[in-house]
Amino acid sequence: MILRVYLAQAMTNKFCDEIIAEAKAAQAEFAKYGIEVWSPSLVEGVPDKHVKLTSISKDDLLAKWEIDKKEGLRTCHIMYIASGDQGSRGVGQERGHVRWYLWRPVVRLHEGKVYFSITDIEEDGAVHSHRAAAAYCNKHWNSRSKWVMWKLQHIIFGIPKFVWIQISSLWL
Repeated sequence: MILRVYLAQAMTNKFCDEIIAEAKAAQAEFAKYGIEVWSPSLVEGVPDKHVKLTSISKDDLLAKWEIDKKEGLRTCHIMYIASGDQGSRGVGQERGHVRWYLWRPVVRLHEGKVYFSITDIEEDGAVHSHRAAAAYCNKHWNSRSKWVMWKLQHIIFGIPKFVWIQISSLWL
């Protein structure tokens, strides 16, 4: 099994060359473990220029979101949030899709601040570098059996809880 990671990055109003450099750096670290990286910034043709990535048309954005969901999110085993503490609405949408719709693990870059946030507790992994993220993913999901066990654990414990919460909410 070749492990595949979806690389989530804050992109809007960031410098394109910095987005590309971060994606390539993460990709290189994951490649050391034989892990494939699917990165919207590399797939969608973000120019390798020192200009800010600005908003695009609604139609173009919707087309890219469909590609991200079909070719990226749905085909990857894990999501790695490389933008860490940098807020991003797009990354938030991707994370929700991966964690709560696809039920897949999420690993997040924690930028070494002294505080912790709920995501440090709730994510499947919080790491301090791309290298640590690659090692963490390799350790926890590097085989079909580890991946299947993680998935089954979440299905077995998650579905009954989900059903109970949905039924009990009818009386709110």
